[in-house]
Amino acid sequence: MLDLIIKNAHLENGEKPVNIGILKGKIDSISIHTDASAEAKNTYDACGQFICSGFYESHIPLNKACILDRCSIEEGTLDEAVQNQNRCTC
Repeated sequence: MLDLIIKNAHLENGEKPVNIGILKGKIDSISIHTDASAEAKNTYDACGQFICSGFYESHIPLNKACILDRCSIEEGTLDEAVQNQNRCTC
């Protein structure tokens, strides 16, 4: 049994809506045809909307965020980077 089925979703190059099966947080199946035998704990109808991966990045490279020159790097540790990020705001 799948955890989630997202029905009627459009992919990047897809002409027809697809059903996307999710199991344990990962895509398990993508099918054009409705599989009447597929069971899931939850379903979501995308109503023909485009579906894609998230448009975000979970980290901030200090040199790309233009704040590196305002931060000191002495230890090179994660804790130091977090402290610098908290101090160096725009």
